[in-house]
Amino acid sequence: MKVLFVFPSKNGFTGAALSPLHLILGLLQINVEVYVVLTEPPSNHRVFVDRLIDNKAKLFIIPSDKSGLKYWKELKKKALEILDENEIDIVHLHLPKLVHFLGKDIKKRNKKLVMTLSGDPIFEVSSLGFFTKLKTKQFWNSTIKYPDIICPVSNWLSNQIQKNNEIKNLQVVHNAIDIEKLDGPYNNIRKKHNIDSREFVILTISRLAEVKGLDVLINAFSIFIKNQQIPSKLIIIGKGELKNNLVNLAKKLDISQNIIFLEFVSNLGDYISNSDVFVMTSNYEPFGMTAAEAGAVGKPVIVSKIGGLIEIIEDGKSGFHFETGNYEDLSIIFKKLFQNHKLREELGINIKNRVSEKFSPKVIANEVVDIYSKLIK
Repeated sequence: MKVLFVFPSKNGFTGAALSPLHLILGLLQINVEVYVVLTEPPSNHRVFVDRLIDNKAKLFIIPSDKSGLKYWKELKKKALEILDENEIDIVHLHLPKLVHFLGKDIKKRNKKLVMTLSGDPIFEVSSLGFFTKLKTKQFWNSTIKYPDIICPVSNWLSNQIQKNNEIKNLQVVHNAIDIEKLDGPYNNIRKKHNIDSREFVILTISRLAEVKGLDVLINAFSIFIKNQQIPSKLIIIGKGELKNNLVNLAKKLDISQNIIFLEFVSNLGDYISNSDVFVMTSNYEPFGMTAAEAGAVGKPVIVSKIGGLIEIIEDGKSGFHFETGNYEDLSIIFKKLFQNHKLREELGINIKNRVSEKFSPKVIANEVVDIYSKLIK
């Protein structure tokens, strides 16, 4: 079986692109022949390319010196060239824009097309203006006619998509997590950031955007450390348009000295392993990759009770849910976990086992190959 993936990776691999990379690793483990067309990523994302090379994917890297439509045309040209020359069975794409751009040519060649869906485009523009919503709806309707199968990354997303569209060719496939990469050994990063070994460390990895609810996290953290007089640090890894707002909120609450903002780290496992708790406070989250990644390292995870997050974390067994937006509720969970080291260990063991059993690249790859096989019968 030969499968083609395409990545517009000029700006790196983030968000929706990471799970297909992990899926590829799983497919290679079960001897699927994988072809990957991508644009040269920034140097700090080259590690992802090296991972594919080490695992024997067939890579075709094009320069990232073009922009706009020329960039997309170059990517399309190379993808179709590989498709024509290698008797590809399945094309698997992870962005609606890619499907929109390549779908017609793929179907002309009578090739099967699978689309991984990481969000609901209609829902994501629901608060915007009329013409933006109309344009998005038109784009979406013209895109979904191409895939033979659409794979939402959670049951929640599958249900959400069907509220706005009558789509019958949906098959849920959760995101794959690169467990091997997160398996250690880990380095101690506390000294680097002047964090005492006795301090309680809360970590989040997130885009700094309104939808991620990070103001809720900072308010909850403020209540937690002030009420308990607990030596603690909050590490926020990510970048985005709300950076200044969040920094100012920390200043207003007089907890700036307890919060560390970082934009990008390559050694994700080191930061997770050196934390005590991982938290996601999103208002909208179709899956929640970083929650699963923290679980893979064996850290208890707290998530807002929303979207695909509750499909990763079992409340009270592998972590905790809190009412979305309720920072007082979240601060109580912080206190509970701080006071009970044994509970943190138990939750960490449970979530690590769950991620390994449910979301490893090989497990997800086997699910996807079943889909491929039915398509090409």
